[in-house]
Amino acid sequence: MSARCHLCGAGEVSPLSTYGSPLCAECLPAGAHVVSMQTAPGGGSLAVCRCGWQSTVRGAKRHMLQDVKV
Repeated sequence: MSARCHLCGAGEVSPLSTYGSPLCAECLPAGAHVVSMQTAPGGGSLAVCRCGWQSTVRGAKRHMLQDVKV
């Protein structure tokens, strides 16, 4: 069985993708973004990417909304 892109499912993986994270050429830029889901002060949902992006969502559906934003 050959590797498939773990984001879009494409059958052709880029030779530039890292071991353990097969990505096609189109999805390869997404590999630079790793988002950590945390609890914000006050109980909200906090998403932080190592590139500097972050998002805080509060409210009853915060986890679902945060997943959509990420």
